[in-house]
Amino acid sequence: MTTTTVNTSTTSAYSIASGNSLVVASGGNVTAPSILSGGSLVVNGGFESGAVVSAGATEIVSTGSASGDQIYGVLSTVSAVAATLTNEIVESGGVFIEVNSATVTGTQVLKGGTFIINGNTSGVSTNTTLISGGLLELTSPKASISGSLVFSGGGNILETSATISGGYGDFAVISGFSGTDKIDVALIGSAGTSLAFTSSGGNEVVTLSGTSGGKAVSESFIFAGTTTYTSGTMSLVADGAGVDIIYTSASAPVGSTTSVTTPTGSGVYSETSGNTLVVAAGGSVSAASILSGGALIVSGGADYAATVSSGGTETVSAGTATGDQIHGSATIAGGTVSSESVLSGGQLTVAAGAAEASATISAGGVETVLGAASGDAVYGVVSTISGTAATIANETVYSGGQVSVLNASTASATVVSSGGTLNINGAATATDTVLSGGGILQLQSPKATLAGGLTFAGGNNKLVVAAVVTTSAGSFGEQ
Repeated sequence: MTTTTVNTSTTSAYSIASGNSLVVASGGNVTAPSILSGGSLVVNGGFESGAVVSAGATEIVSTGSASGDQIYGVLSTVSAVAATLTNEIVESGGVFIEVNSATVTGTQVLKGGTFIINGNTSGVSTNTTLISGGLLELTSPKASISGSLVFSGGGNILETSATISGGYGDFAVISGFSGTDKIDVALIGSAGTSLAFTSSGGNEVVTLSGTSGGKAVSESFIFAGTTTYTSGTMSLVADGAGVDIIYTSASAPVGSTTSVTTPTGSGVYSETSGNTLVVAAGGSVSAASILSGGALIVSGGADYAATVSSGGTETVSAGTATGDQIHGSATIAGGTVSSESVLSGGQLTVAAGAAEASATISAGGVETVLGAASGDAVYGVVSTISGTAATIANETVYSGGQVSVLNASTASATVVSSGGTLNINGAATATDTVLSGGGILQLQSPKATLAGGLTFAGGNNKLVVAAVVTTSAGSFGEQ
């Protein structure tokens, strides 16, 4: 067993194997150490950042500070010692245990990760984010959170497994709380339990009242805004010996159209078959769910991170759409659209005169471009339509991906990586193309044209001339 002690600033790349320890003492500064299963990292007065703590490994921060670590193993602080931890990331299987007196800010808890707060932590654990299945546990009567508590991606849990004392608990403003998230209050039984709602400071305070051990108790939770989390959308369900607080968006009757003209909370809308959500000027929605047969129309407002299920549709004619997950079909006819993800089975169509930027086209996803597309990451299929003057710029084609540029369309600054393919067909033009580490470029018609430069980088690239090129076309400059 070897213990390495660091008490100066160093750029050394530490990798700590099973049975060994890295100690960052006062004056020490370590960046990006790798702690393997069975290894340990101890921060005792120094500073470390960017550690990767593997499953089966441990990190203990007693004094000093830690920042930006990825925790697959166990990270813990020491009771009554004023350590500082910022922007820690608790990955699947990882556990972060914050004990009495540590100052913790900006923790992210990913799916399968657990963040446990124990002891008197009033005012010292702030701005936490739970992502797609993260768990935050308050395990002592004086455990507290403050600042913000963001629920993102659904499936997250805030659990209180102790009866919280007055003056402690949730002082963080909760946002993004959706129908798949829950607040699990483990020690208050469901019998005779009720919720009360009070607006305060522009937020909604939801107070749970009931009994624990035969005594009357209550716990309060603060939710962002005063219109989303109300008596009409929040309810209680029994959960073993305790009770869960859950959120249910108001259900619209089949065949109805809901028009949004003001900002709304995250996860408020879920459109079932036959129903339509219209985001008009002045309106904004976040994390809407468009189920099979449902429809989303963005006609002047702002849409963020909608999920369009298989069989669901989205149409953007004006306004903005950002970060949607498309399993069904989406059509862009106008507006500003960016960072869409077209998943397997999904279809995205960019109409003539419309544009999108920075989409990710996954394997099995399809994008058809009649207008303009730029900056996409292509693992699936992107194609123009013959006879339309579509423009494609700065696309990156990855392994298994395929971009086909057809008659009258143009592609510029395309990067074709290993296993990716760029096809030029009809009187189409590709300008300043880069083949990188195994990319394929095919000229599939007599009038297919390369212009600007053609760069071969990294070896194993291939230019395929699959048709007899005419004299006036098919010319290219090669670098």
